[in-house]
Amino acid sequence: MVVQDRETGIKFLGQLPWGSHLCVFYGTSHDLIDILVPYFKAGLENNEFCLWITSPSLNTKEAKEASIKKIPKFTQYLKKSQIEFMTYTMVYLKDGVFNMQKALKTMAEKYKQALDNGYDGLRGAGYVPWFNKDEWLALTKYEGEVNKAIDKTNILALCAFPFDKCKASELMDIMSTHKYVIDKHNGSFILLGNHEYQQAWQAYNQSEERYDLEIQNLREELQEARERFHKAARASPGIISITTLDDGKFIDVNDSFIRFYGYTRDEVIGRSSIELSILTDIKQRKRMIEKLKRQGGIQNGEAIHRTKSGEIRKVKYSNELHNIDGQPCIITVMTDITGREKAEEKEQAISNTAIDGFWIIDINGKFLEVNDSYCQMIGYTREELLKMSISDIEALERPEDIAGRIQKIILRGSDRFQTQHRCKNGKIIDIEINTSYYNVGEGQLFVFIHDLTGMKEAEDSRDIRLETRWRKNITRLQEKFIKEGFQNFEDRETIELLLSLVMPARKAKQLAMICIDRFKTFGNFLKASPEELTQIGVTPACVFCIDMLHKLPIKVLQEKISEHSIYDSPQAIFDYFYYSMRDLEKEVFKIMFLNAKDQIMEITDLFGGSADKIAINAREVVESAIAHNTSSLVFIHNHPSGDPAPSQADRQLTRDLVFMGNILQIKVLDHIIIGENRYFSFAAEGLIEEYETDFLNLKLTSTSEAKRRMSRGKLSIAI
Repeated sequence: MVVQDRETGIKFLGQLPWGSHLCVFYGTSHDLIDILVPYFKAGLENNEFCLWITSPSLNTKEAKEASIKKIPKFTQYLKKSQIEFMTYTMVYLKDGVFNMQKALKTMAEKYKQALDNGYDGLRGAGYVPWFNKDEWLALTKYEGEVNKAIDKTNILALCAFPFDKCKASELMDIMSTHKYVIDKHNGSFILLGNHEYQQAWQAYNQSEERYDLEIQNLREELQEARERFHKAARASPGIISITTLDDGKFIDVNDSFIRFYGYTRDEVIGRSSIELSILTDIKQRKRMIEKLKRQGGIQNGEAIHRTKSGEIRKVKYSNELHNIDGQPCIITVMTDITGREKAEEKEQAISNTAIDGFWIIDINGKFLEVNDSYCQMIGYTREELLKMSISDIEALERPEDIAGRIQKIILRGSDRFQTQHRCKNGKIIDIEINTSYYNVGEGQLFVFIHDLTGMKEAEDSRDIRLETRWRKNITRLQEKFIKEGFQNFEDRETIELLLSLVMPARKAKQLAMICIDRFKTFGNFLKASPEELTQIGVTPACVFCIDMLHKLPIKVLQEKISEHSIYDSPQAIFDYFYYSMRDLEKEVFKIMFLNAKDQIMEITDLFGGSADKIAINAREVVESAIAHNTSSLVFIHNHPSGDPAPSQADRQLTRDLVFMGNILQIKVLDHIIIGENRYFSFAAEGLIEEYETDFLNLKLTSTSEAKRRMSRGKLSIAI
């Protein structure tokens, strides 16, 4: 096991030992980038396998783009699989619900993978989603299990939490399960310490529970716990205050409170929010106190506050009742949410006035908002839809398909597609979806739905009319081709069939006879230049079709060879190049560059010549091979005469190229000459192997002669 400390990449944190469990609170995706990119950069540069669990806050595409900009050679790390990206749904969720065993199993598998592949250890980091109350208990238990699981292992783990979703109690839960806590949500880094919150919070509560029974023995312990708690609270990123229940006077506030409201600590302590004019509604505190006494705490309340400068701000708050020195007090944690309400009102107004249907859904496909137009379109009421998910009205895609599509939209940012929805009365309607992903809360999709039912009916009717019309007007040759293919076609009939696609049948027949008289065969007709075809009356549309006939086979073969990307036989090379080289009137010399696994990297036209010869510059071949950092080469050229048999010059050239390759330690796999429906392969005929043997013999008997021969600046060869 590697026991030395590991560089975290986080400047103010420095090095930490294996087994460290970190937590970071963030506000924006930029906060995440500022922490995670340097964190993973350090891991990649120190031979660690890195696992980045992405989120709606910073998806995989955004994470890769940020890494490419800030991590040297990142694409190389990615290519050799030293870093892997997984979405949080792949790691934490099973059937849409948090699953601790799945998360722990994934971590164990990735750790084993890291060690098996020779890395020093595993460095992981990721977004932890927000759950309901029951799932939250499971999540906090999971964080504790992570501490146990990574202890005495070569693992560094970092968990990222969105600060604005933290309740007061959840904030403490998170901090109690991590060795190091970092706040990045307010634009700067703050290290909150090692278990400081855990020790303070647990000691504080335990002391309060035993206070009445052991007041004398625990007085010193209680005071120490409170001091640690207050110290931790002052460094917290949340706006925190402690006030008396009866008169609302401030006992303590943290630094975030001072920055937000603009008062000094001396101006605040001992005075109430009413005296400082922080509350804009005096009755508001009375209502809050009544609710607090009934419930013992308030979660996600909202209030309007005034700062020292007179600025009106809206805050979301959570508070709890506690006894401090026998006095009932309120501990409050707040977040500034100014500006969100206006944006939400604007979105609602847009959605309600839209002609098309409109939704807002969460990343699990559950409806959060729908407009009146969609309700009318689908037949459900708004109240009914807000209890439903996409899978309840989707008529084509399965739930797993819907989940997969949502993940793609999160990664791409938007999508547009057609599908079908099932109305309340059972009717199926065709619709077009236009959706965009927004990083709001845990992630939301804004969706516009356009009813295509009328359009589809019109298209179906039109297609039927066109099909009927085509059937009535089908020509004799077209019908013959449908039944027999080209089996019994004469060349004139083949040309006529092609022309009939872009001109009337009678004119196509007349022009086909002219073409046969001029070009004699269908093959020569296809080889004719656009100028020659135009001169005898072939229309531009038909010239275009002929050009497509030339290029379609090339396109198919390009896709075929790109699927395999491996040189395996002369026949495959011939099939690939034949359609693009058979009709060339001049010789062209191509080079195929391959890597160490014989995978095709690039294909280049290096030289061109006349109808029966070509000048090959050996120096350019060498420079091109070195520039491409290639491991092996395949040479290809054509014989416009149609006969692929190699000339003596072809043989001498290939021998020299093999010699050159041996000197550079670049292997020449083959030289293929393409003719009319035939090819010649130097490798298949055993000549490449023969030239390899010649080189070895020459090297043994006359090294100096070999060097002199290969140093010639230019080989002018007639091929």
